[in-house]
Amino acid sequence: MTRSMFAAHCCAIAIATLFAVGETGARDGDPDVEFGALGSLILPFPGGLTVQEAFIDVHALPDGRLLVSATVDSGGAAGTDFGVMRLHSDGTVDSSFGDSGARIVGFDRPGSDNADVARNLVVQPDGRILVVGDAAGGIGGVDMAVIRLTPDGSLDPGFGTGGKTTIAFDLGASPERRNDLAVRLAVRPDGRIVIAGLASTAAGTQMAVTRLTSGGVLDTSFDGDGKRTIDFGGGLADPSVAYKVLIAADGLRMYAVGGASFAGNLDYAVARLLDGGGLDTTFGGDGTVNYGFDIAAPFGDVASGAVELADGKLLLCGASTVATTHNADFSCMRMLANGEVDVDFLPVVIPFDLGGPNTDESIDLQIDAQGRVLLAGYATVGKNNYDAALVRMLPTGQVDPGFGVDGRMAYDAEWEGVPGQFNRAHSVAMQSDGKIVLAGSARVGPGFTSYVQLIRLMGDGIFDDGFELPAL
Repeated sequence: MTRSMFAAHCCAIAIATLFAVGETGARDGDPDVEFGALGSLILPFPGGLTVQEAFIDVHALPDGRLLVSATVDSGGAAGTDFGVMRLHSDGTVDSSFGDSGARIVGFDRPGSDNADVARNLVVQPDGRILVVGDAAGGIGGVDMAVIRLTPDGSLDPGFGTGGKTTIAFDLGASPERRNDLAVRLAVRPDGRIVIAGLASTAAGTQMAVTRLTSGGVLDTSFDGDGKRTIDFGGGLADPSVAYKVLIAADGLRMYAVGGASFAGNLDYAVARLLDGGGLDTTFGGDGTVNYGFDIAAPFGDVASGAVELADGKLLLCGASTVATTHNADFSCMRMLANGEVDVDFLPVVIPFDLGGPNTDESIDLQIDAQGRVLLAGYATVGKNNYDAALVRMLPTGQVDPGFGVDGRMAYDAEWEGVPGQFNRAHSVAMQSDGKIVLAGSARVGPGFTSYVQLIRLMGDGIFDDGFELPAL
């Protein structure tokens, strides 16, 4: 598994959707025309910096401002760095944050190619900002990496070393077998930080979880050294990876969620860990559960998003192969608190099928204030092109007929009349007013340069007079 699996100006763009906005007013899923250009922004990081195309993350602050993290191309030998920028509620850059609106942080370890990759942003209750990913270097390969910023965008000197820390599993004998990648993190109520991703081994990769103290050092009360890998029983040659980590409602146990391979067939995979790092055997009998939709060979099912519901059930969503190697759809299923399949929730497969190989993949999941499920990702629209995609699903698992077209919307972008390409949504956030923000990347302009793309959508369909538009 490779890491890829894992002068500033705002480009004027137009956004196209699966249907035109009707004369009766904005409906749920319509672009918010008061944000950017017709609901969308495509912009570089301050200084005109471009971004890598994967793992753009967004967090909505209570005051309406937005934090965005990305892997920023700092140019030449400088390689790529962690980047965080803050925007005002209207999408303009907040120059009071960091250095002219952004903080760019490189690990730049000796002997490395300075390729540092950011994947996930989380804001602590005190406003400090955590960003996780990986940093090139160490004794070969790459290591998990985390930075923490103060609310104003400065590196937090009380975290790790000067605001940065790295975690190495180093389980393989050669550099290419010492790639340890962090994908997501979560913060416990006591401030400790749980990180999940993968660790390379001599034979392949395994789901990996590590825990840090609130000060950014390994928490040795977790599995003795702060780190552990999880074997799903498919054998060391069958890879597994975590794309999501959750803190359970008790504030102590944790879920690592992703995919695990069994003789070449990939399943949704979940592990529940105890506070001390051991597997919770009340979940699935041994602490691990895998689930395959198994619709069509090669039976590829990966969970990229998850949430623990109020009743202790676990909702998992991601993507599943439905016809050929490249034909995939959004998918969801629900587990009981003991890891058994919830028979009251039928497994869901949601296609877009807009063209090309019809590869449609969900990457992020959020629950809105009404309990509806938002699934953000991308839909293939041609052989080498994607649109950002969003599904809203009712708590019962049906697509929401009050959102977009049969619960689905896809969004493209243009720049100076030239259609954009590779418009993928990597994350979704809910603002306090019910509006939905999608974050991802888009290639625009004559050279199809990759920038951050933000799309803000109407999310509740309720007007000031209390009247809600009926579903079409």
